[in-house]
Parts: sequence; structure tokens; C-alpha cells
Amino acid sequence: MSMEKLDEATTKSVDGPPAQRWLALALMVGGWALYGATMAPGLLFGDSGELQFALPIGGLIHPTGYPLFGALGWLWTQATPWWPEPATRVNAFSVLWGGVALGLFFLVTQHLLLRVLPTQSTGSRWLCGVFATLLLAVSPTWWSQAVIAEVYTFNAVLMLAVLYLVLRWAAAQRAGQATAGRWLNATGVMFGLSLTHHQTTVLLAPAVMLFMLRVQPAIALLLRRLTILLLCAGLPLLLYLTIPWRAQFTPYARVELSNGHALQLYESSLSGFMQWTTGVRFAGALRTPEAALAQLPQALTWAREQFGAAGLALAALGVLHLLLRQRRGMLTLTGAALLGLLAFNLFYGIGDIAVLYIPVYLVLGIWLAIGLAALVQTGARLARGQIGRLPLIVPAVLLVWPLAWLVWRFPLLDLSQQNKAAVWWEQILSQPIPANAILVSNDRDEMTPLWYYQLVRGQHRDL
Repeated sequence: MSMEKLDEATTKSVDGPPAQRWLALALMVGGWALYGATMAPGLLFGDSGELQFALPIGGLIHPTGYPLFGALGWLWTQATPWWPEPATRVNAFSVLWGGVALGLFFLVTQHLLLRVLPTQSTGSRWLCGVFATLLLAVSPTWWSQAVIAEVYTFNAVLMLAVLYLVLRWAAAQRAGQATAGRWLNATGVMFGLSLTHHQTTVLLAPAVMLFMLRVQPAIALLLRRLTILLLCAGLPLLLYLTIPWRAQFTPYARVELSNGHALQLYESSLSGFMQWTTGVRFAGALRTPEAALAQLPQALTWAREQFGAAGLALAALGVLHLLLRQRRGMLTLTGAALLGLLAFNLFYGIGDIAVLYIPVYLVLGIWLAIGLAALVQTGARLARGQIGRLPLIVPAVLLVWPLAWLVWRFPLLDLSQQNKAAVWWEQILSQPIPANAILVSNDRDEMTPLWYYQLVRGQHRDL
């Protein structure tokens, strides 16, 4: 297929036929069903507990503030009264974005497969995308974050949306369509929105810019496009200005202590605003280069736990195919993204770093889909047509793999009966506690449910 025809086919197939969109919707709904069935029923500890009291009251979230997530989360908790407990609504917020991410991931894989393997049949391409999506859906780290109040499924949606929009821009640009400018503007806005949620999205910037340079090598025109891109990306950052406004109405922004002392969690000044929104307090968690390199075996172990050794082999095959077929643009976009995200995670030494690898797993999942598609197409070519439906049979049979993992991991990741935080705190609060008593703990994470009882339920405010 000539490059001109490929560009035309890619552009026409970005949205795909109706069946492709129905498949994406089915994967989305399937994700909602799985994560809804295994969702934690209520109150949780730690950061999840914090989100459970911060979102319903529109309060501050720990640095960097997550203003977009906070605003949408507050709206969600007000619009979902069928869950009587606000903590459950916040858990369901992760379920919502977990399903959306699966549908969007499938669409991204379809666009990439069409570009990388243009002669692959539509049915085979769909099956390879479904396989990779299901494997991601039942991967333990992803699943664990889709059933609790957390920020990572929403972050995945924003990252995938950026990739999807920049791929649409590239397709329209190559085809010489007037809509290219609109897709570029949309990419910039989505990138800016992603920065108002999880600032690690900035690590995608080099990958996106290098990819744009390959699509649009004319420097003068590219610089003009980048200027527009930066302007569109800068506008959503104004959402951060809601943080000092919300701080005025956040009870825990300043915690009154005894004898006239107070704990100032948010300082109402330019310096306090910058410290909160940039997360500079976490700078001490950065590792040395030697310590960062020492984390590579652990990172590989975590990746193997998500997709298995065979899944990583398929991802490696996908990278090899991109190299051999000289699909430099797609390799640049995905490879630079993965390297940037991986490097940051290796240097960032926080306790829950494992969940920050989810964006890395998204890229690995994309490579896995490409690797499987390349494998079945090569197999069909070697079979010389003797097994005409091989490109359909192989990925269809392989669907047993994620389904088997679903059955195996379901009891391990099912949190539908997990109510430890609520039971523990109900026991504490049911005791005859004197008025204005002081409860002492050595762990902030185990204390977040108390603030939920005080700020959301209005109970035990004197404690």
C-alpha cells in the first residue's frame, strides 16, 4: 500500500467503522462491570481516605493539588445520590475512569495497528486490540487502582487522550486536511488538562514534540504549530488558581491545636501556592543515579507481574517490528514516552512508586498489541495461505489467556467485602470517649477515616 493511500485509509479509519466503536464501548462497559463488582464498598485508609473526604466537600487535595480531579470529583459526588455513602461514590469515580480508559486504549491500539500494519485484516486487528485491552484490564496494578478512590485511572484516560489526539492530528496532517489545526489545538488543551491532574504527564512532552517533528519536518511551520500548542496547553493551567480559593473553605487547611497553636497545612501566599502546586516537598524522595539504576530489576519484576514473561516477549516483538519496518514515528512517540516515564520512576523513591508505573504499562500494552499483530501476520505469510484464517484464529484463541487471569485474580483483587477501615473506626468511635479528647497515632494514613467522619458525616468534631 502506498503512503498516500495509507494516509487516506488511516484518516478515514480513525473513528473506525461502527463495529469498532461498539467494541470500544463493550470493553468500557465490561470494565465498569468488573471493577464495579470488585470495588471497595466504602471507607479506606491513606490517600484513598483523603480523597473520600476531600472530594465531597470540595476541599484541598495533597500537593500538587489535582484541581481538575477535585472539581470533577466534587461534581460526581453531588450527582450520584444512589450511593448513600459519599466514600463509595469516590471509589466509583475510579471505576468510571477505569472503564473509559479501556475503551480509549482499544481505540489507540487500532489507530497504531492500522498505521504500522496496514495490510492486516480488520477482524485480526480488532482481536489483537481486544486481547491487549483485556490483558491490561486484569493486570494487578491497574485493577487494584480501578476499585479504590485513587487518581491513576483518570490519569490514564488523560494520557491516552493526548496520544489519541496527536495521532489524529498526524493522520489529518499527512492527508493534507484542514482539520489538522483543530486536532492540534485539541491536543494542546488535553495536554494542559492532564497537567492540572498529574504532572508526570509533562514527561510525554519530548515524545510528542519529536513525533510532531517527524510528521511536520518544516521547522518554521512546526514552530508556529508548537506556539499554538503551548498556548492551548497553558490555558487549562489556570485551574490551579482555584486552589487558594478552595483553601479558604477547607477546614483542614489550618488545624487549630491547643494553647493557641495551629498547624498551617496550606500557606495563603505566593510561596505557599508554588510549594503546593509544584510538589517541591517531595524533592527529597529523588534517588541518586546509582540508586535509580539499582531499581531496574524491580521495575522488570513488576512489569512481568502485569503481563507475564510471554506478554513482555510480545511487547519486545512489537518494538522489533517497529524497528525492522522503520516505523520511526510510532517508535519515537511510544519509545520516548516510555523512556521518560521509566526514568522518572526509577529516580522517584516514594513508598507507593509501584502505581506510578501504570503509564509505562500502557505503552507496553500498545507494543504488546503490535507484537501480536506482527506475529500472526508473519505466521500467515509463512503458512502460505494454508491456514487462511490464522490471523483470526491465533488472537481469538489467545483471549483465553486474559480470561484465565480474570478467574485466577478475581478473588485476590476483589475488594467488595473490604470494610476494615469502617469496622476499625466504628469500634473506636463507639467507645465512651470524653469530650475534646485527643487521639494519638503514629500514622497519618490510619487517621484519614476520622476526618471523613468529622468533615463529611459531621460526627465527633470535638475529637
